[in-house]
Amino acid sequence: MINEQEYVELMHKIVAAVLPEEEAAFELSGSHVAHQLFAGESAVGGAASAGEFQFIDNVTEVLKFVGLMIGTLEGIWKISDRLKKLGKTDSEDELAAQLKQHLLQHGVDDAVASEAMRRFRADILALVRRNG
Repeated sequence: MINEQEYVELMHKIVAAVLPEEEAAFELSGSHVAHQLFAGESAVGGAASAGEFQFIDNVTEVLKFVGLMIGTLEGIWKISDRLKKLGKTDSEDELAAQLKQHLLQHGVDDAVASEAMRRFRADILALVRRNG
């Protein structure tokens, strides 16, 4: 199982590196969003209803880091689960491509997804393998 605190720490590093303009928003709400994700709740709805993003002028800026968090966690869970069921390991390139695809499906910009996978591929894949 993925450790929530480890996930939050990794996501903080990723957001700081690839979405530095959203680091303040992440620091205010990243742990809360992660907790909602791990609890199976709606991360966007809960955070918005809690009024946590009122200081943000444009809600799409918030959705960038939320989409990155959701896509990363979902990718780790789904790929780990698939690897467990199949009892095999894909190559690192195949796993990284699958993870990037999850990010893109959650509205993460291609450049941001590519940069996140380029800089944090080993960290993310380590979570996949530990949970797979």
